[in-house]
Amino acid sequence: MKTNMNRLLLAFLLGSLLAVSACSKKEEDRPPSKVSTEDVKKEAKEAIGTAMDYAKQERDEFVGKAQKELDEINPKMEELKKKAQEATGEAKVKLDEQIKRLQQEQKAAAENLDKLKSATGEAWKDLKAGVQAAIDHLKQSTNQE
Repeated sequence: MKTNMNRLLLAFLLGSLLAVSACSKKEEDRPPSKVSTEDVKKEAKEAIGTAMDYAKQERDEFVGKAQKELDEINPKMEELKKKAQEATGEAKVKLDEQIKRLQQEQKAAAENLDKLKSATGEAWKDLKAGVQAAIDHLKQSTNQE
């Protein structure tokens, strides 16, 4: 029984040794495989798909961040409206003008953000700078008061 186990173990070790030596054959010993036109097309298509997926992911992250920033402006706008209701005379006129202007800017930023949401590929990057600048300006304007 012990001899059978030893033979089995020896056979296993020899088999493992042969498998390892066969797998360790160098790449240069093998003839280089030819790259076909179909291979190139397939890899190019995969690369384009990956690039588009990356751009979409990057866009979606920006949209989420920008939407959050726009949402954070709403309470500040409400504070300005409350101040305008309590103000009188020239101060009220100035606040009402500021609120009207900021509401227009906020609406434009939201519209551009909506356009950006549906932009495909790399086109969204053209809109990104404008949306971010509009949001930054709104944040700065609402923080002044």
